[in-house]
Amino acid sequence: MPSFSPYKLSAQFARSTVGRLNRIWTGRVSKPKSSRQQIGSPQRQPGDYDVAKDHTQPDEHLVIKQEEEDDEIPIYVHRTHRNNHMDVDSEEDELDEESFVDSLPGPQDEEATPGGLDGRDNPIQSIEDIDDSQFGFGASPSLRGGSYTHDNADIAEDDRNNNDEDEDDHEEVFEPQIDMDDYYESEDDFEDVYDVDSQDLTGYRVERTKVRGIATWPQEVARAHKTLALRGAYYLMPSSWAWDLIDHPFVEGLFAPADSNTKVLFQEQSNRSRATRALRNLFELHIRICAYRQDGLHDKIADLVEKEIRAYNLSVEKDVKLRGYYDYVSPIFIIKFSNLKRLPVEDRETLGQWVHQQAMQACQARVEQYHADWAKCEVESYPRFIYTFVIIQQTVLIWAIDTDLDEVQEPYVLASLDMSMRTAWLETSLAIAITIHLAKESICAHRPSLPLVEGDDDDLDA
Repeated sequence: MPSFSPYKLSAQFARSTVGRLNRIWTGRVSKPKSSRQQIGSPQRQPGDYDVAKDHTQPDEHLVIKQEEEDDEIPIYVHRTHRNNHMDVDSEEDELDEESFVDSLPGPQDEEATPGGLDGRDNPIQSIEDIDDSQFGFGASPSLRGGSYTHDNADIAEDDRNNNDEDEDDHEEVFEPQIDMDDYYESEDDFEDVYDVDSQDLTGYRVERTKVRGIATWPQEVARAHKTLALRGAYYLMPSSWAWDLIDHPFVEGLFAPADSNTKVLFQEQSNRSRATRALRNLFELHIRICAYRQDGLHDKIADLVEKEIRAYNLSVEKDVKLRGYYDYVSPIFIIKFSNLKRLPVEDRETLGQWVHQQAMQACQARVEQYHADWAKCEVESYPRFIYTFVIIQQTVLIWAIDTDLDEVQEPYVLASLDMSMRTAWLETSLAIAITIHLAKESICAHRPSLPLVEGDDDDLDA
């Protein structure tokens, strides 16, 4: 029997009819150089397709579990490195797990397809057993990073309708209903720093205008949202990483040319092997999540996701010689809700409200502790935003919490990820990695004012 490789399976998907579009958002094939036009960039850059249409998410459905085991944390970790997560305890009536998960609002709804070909938990098959038709359609990449499979009959009908249209209709381009020059500031240098093609940037600008309230987003959060939304449309890694990730398809378009001065977000400062190994673990997380789902271990998925997020964050902070060298408070916060079966509410609507309230209370408590711990470090200038991962079984919400406000407001939702989607393994992994690198950069910006750790650790680079 041929050996199974999830990456070959994904490679077949990438060679489908949507290869060009997938390049824009997932970087799955090498992107050609194109002539760029200078386009005014926005002054507020919030929305990603990964984001909910609103800045507020009052009915965000979360799922809860009490975590009983303490995290394994190196002994030299200080202060809130031990407290940068929150588990919520709940025990009572059981609810229908699958129906509740299906009701979670995501970046885009997926169409169910005959035979259950929705990208989740299909029986593992070798590449020779996979029919092209299963993954040859859909994956319609959007700024939200999701994908779905179309029904073949619907596609055929759409093709017939398209053939009946005039040629002029094909030339139509959707024009936003606002003046881009008024809405966005031209001083933003994102496309120049990261070498983003103008057509990708234009598509992002149009889509983010659909998010209400984006004009009030702080600049750092807006730029973080833009960085996440355009993942795959710009180089992320140096060419020296190519050999370490040689068995991972689709990532070749993410390597900056060797002779290029283009900025890359992922790069090692002390240990390349550790940096690439941590990234590989994120890439392979979806395999374990799918296996957990197939075995019915749904309440263990959130623990697994949390473990990998923590491991990647630890690797990044060690690489830039933060962890173990400086006394600081991590701007990464994790809220985990993993057990859907024991909750103190009886209906999904009430459950969503209750869970959202629990999440916001956790954020409020974290912000208060965040300020208190920085005060203990005797540091006055520190990162303003806390990047929060809200883990709901296989769903991960990425929030930004503003700590400058007297009272915690609704979070800035940067992304919503379904970690069980096999065809979305790359974009979900990159979203987690990018968020952690942004948090790392926010800490490094304040490095000169950080106090050094007292005492030496025997193996800081391990």
